[in-house]
Amino acid sequence: MDPRLERVNPQQGHALIWPKSGFTGREAIAAGYAFQPPSDTLTVTRGVSSGDVDELCFAWDSSCTTGTMILHWHGDLIAELTVTFD
Repeated sequence: MDPRLERVNPQQGHALIWPKSGFTGREAIAAGYAFQPPSDTLTVTRGVSSGDVDELCFAWDSSCTTGTMILHWHGDLIAELTVTFD
């Protein structure tokens, strides 16, 4: 399994990559990554945590395209991940 997905809730985890796609469950998210894997790394430029929600602003390292990731946690597993691009 892709180590980036180990903390996604296996059945209930949901990832929405706006405006392209949405996946529910670890297997569906893994299939999406396998079909279109990231081709770059990113740098988190700002992070804010409040309760079970983390909001991370980021920039892709090679293109400098920016966006936001919002992670909703259920215990130590990701229940929902929303990624938007500026």
